[in-house]
Amino acid sequence: VGEGLRLLKSLEARHSSPNDTLSYYGGWLHYLDKDFRKSAARFSNAAADSLSIFRDRARLMEAASLCLGKNRDEARRRLKVLAGDSLYSLKREAEAILGDGRLW
Repeated sequence: VGEGLRLLKSLEARHSSPNDTLSYYGGWLHYLDKDFRKSAARFSNAAADSLSIFRDRARLMEAASLCLGKNRDEARRRLKVLAGDSLYSLKREAEAILGDGRLW
């Protein structure tokens, strides 16, 4: 993970504008590093790009990162929005996380 984070920093230094791919995979690197605050921020950046192919997954992982980062109220709120969206491609996954009593 450490090497991945170093490479991410190097790649980001070469890009002058935000990049959804770097944001998404950066979110995963921070998630694996158990830095859930940073992973939530990275996933949030990727989710904010409405054209990103990572948008749906980033929205779910942002909520998961918030939950693991002890921001459970905000995580639950976001998961409810995702689970309530009939067009959301990961609706079942959001519902499953909401229904997991071990998290709440």
